[in-house]
Amino acid sequence: MSEHLSATASILRGAVDMHVHAGPDAQVPRRLDALRLAKLAKDYELKAVVIKNKTTGTGALAKLVTELVPEVATIGSVTLDTCNGGLNAERVEFEARLGSRVVWMPTYSAKNDRESHGLTGGISILETDGTLRPEVREVFDIIREYSLVLCTGHLSREEVMVLTREAIAAKVERVVVSHPLTRVAARLSIEDQKSLVNEGAFMEHCLAAAMLGHAEVPIERFVEAIRAVSARHCVVSSDFGQWQDPPAPEGLRMGIAWFLRHGLKEDELETMVKSNPIQLLAL
Repeated sequence: MSEHLSATASILRGAVDMHVHAGPDAQVPRRLDALRLAKLAKDYELKAVVIKNKTTGTGALAKLVTELVPEVATIGSVTLDTCNGGLNAERVEFEARLGSRVVWMPTYSAKNDRESHGLTGGISILETDGTLRPEVREVFDIIREYSLVLCTGHLSREEVMVLTREAIAAKVERVVVSHPLTRVAARLSIEDQKSLVNEGAFMEHCLAAAMLGHAEVPIERFVEAIRAVSARHCVVSSDFGQWQDPPAPEGLRMGIAWFLRHGLKEDELETMVKSNPIQLLAL
């Protein structure tokens, strides 16, 4: 037990959490606002956090928070939900100019997400014939110009497979598949995941999915998926920020401890919470 505690602390020190929900948020109550998050991340000795908000871009907020808490790089992002104008390349460019480094495809507004909750409507990135919508290619252009990270959000399996392959073919260098195991997102098989990492994508496993009230993905399933494609192709993020869950830095600490207890090695976790996100975000 003491070995796990020591290893967890070592792995957490200098880690990067690429997926944190922080307030203020007009849509969902959040556990911490961005400034409190950064201060807590400093206490936990994290290197950086990416703040996500589905109702607005976070580049300006991240810039201000980093000035107030310079020990932690607070990094902005934009999510292409309807509140942010949907598949809007101009919106992405404005965020990039503010310093945001991550672009998520639609989440709550995604057609797949809405259907998973028994709702209709929503954004699809595909035309009726299954080809990529031209607006998405315009987003690719901005992502490529500013060397941003493209994350797949809550798209369906079909959309994720097309998006990832088309993005890589369009010379988008940093592609991350969000939530490959969960029902509100891709629900990819192990073979799907292997196929996409072989083309250059990363799989992002979010710890919130293991919590009650979320997707409730057992840690064993995460471990199976990570081992199938290797830690070299995976990122572990918290996806915390929900009012009922632990604060994100504590959630990341818990997740590292869970993975150690389920057999992942220290070097594998160092790769997934440090090396890979540092490479993706060009820190």
